Amino acid sequence: MIRNVLYIAPLILLISCSYPYPIESIGFEKALIVNGLITGESVNQRIELSMASRLDTLFMTPSRDAEVIVTKNFTESFTFEETGAGIYQSIEPFKGDVGDQFELSISLSSGESFKSEVVTHKAAMPVDSIAAIYTNKNGIGGIEMRAISTRTSNEVKYLRWTYDETYEIKVPFASLFEWLGGDKTKIREPTEQVETCWRTLKADKYFVKDLKSTAIDGRLAVPIHFIPNEAVELRHKASFLVSQYTLDFSGYSFWNTLDRLISENGSLVDVQPGNPVGNIFSEGDHAVIGYFDASDVSEKRVFIEPSDFEGKFITSRFDWDRCVQNTISTRELENFMKNGGSENYVLYRQLDPGGFTYVLKSCGDCRVYGTNTKPEFWQ
Repeated sequence: MIRNVLYIAPLILLISCSYPYPIESIGFEKALIVNGLITGESVNQRIELSMASRLDTLFMTPSRDAEVIVTKNFTESFTFEETGAGIYQSIEPFKGDVGDQFELSISLSSGESFKSEVVTHKAAMPVDSIAAIYTNKNGIGGIEMRAISTRTSNEVKYLRWTYDETYEIKVPFASLFEWLGGDKTKIREPTEQVETCWRTLKADKYFVKDLKSTAIDGRLAVPIHFIPNEAVELRHKASFLVSQYTLDFSGYSFWNTLDRLISENGSLVDVQPGNPVGNIFSEGDHAVIGYFDASDVSEKRVFIEPSDFEGKFITSRFDWDRCVQNTISTRELENFMKNGGSENYVLYRQLDPGGFTYVLKSCGDCRVYGTNTKPEFWQ
């Protein structure tokens, strides 16, 4: 699947590994964090703005009451309104197409202004497939996810990949009863099931590649993610959505420089002052973190299960030792639940003639780990 996208680096990547100003110039000042994704679909697009007081902290506050405008082809301007704390959506739906030129403008309520360089929307190179290969990495067995692509044109010179990982979670003693207060309980409705949940994680790394050594019609197999044998993702079922972006030299230089700096120094806070990188700049002397780009994105989703690798490894199992079933009478129920029981335990089954068995929430309510709303894409 290919869709158009105007891309601003994901928030988690910006915090951990991106900056367009020298470390020394940012220091302990507040830095604007920009996070947005404007797709090729005609929808109300979204941009997120936050303020960070240091680069080496994950604590941020939403940037409120800002003026956000995206300009398309120097003639059309799309204004964004704040719909939540630091969340801005375009008032009118719009989309981007290959060849369009875009510029991002941000004005904060404190008076600071920021602009991106003008970027040109680029065509995508499709992801052919996602391969799940059993392999050994640093002495640990597991599954390596690889993005498979074929270079069909020399116009695409640089690529970048990200992924979302969604996995299924099951608890061994799913709660069948819900406490309503006092000695009252009810059987959970089917829509309130807490046996199976799903959790989605976004990549905490990025991957870039220079294609100069890849011939036309040459095949790429880029490792995206490695899942060790014992990982919870491999207990039941997992899905990976891999996104492949086309970069120009400026974008490739940005991501590649960050990769080099982190590899050589361990973290950006250890990097000595140097030249700024990135293409979003302050119109004054204020710090801003992010890279604004325009490109199609090719996406491919794959599902994997332990049975796909039968006999190659043993998946991790739920920690049954801590999932002890205890009993409680109906008469004792209210006092127990009011004194910490409702925070730490759930009712598993009803006893005859009265009372219940109960277990730790982590053993009987999958919502401890994720959501019990099944993703629309789940198979």
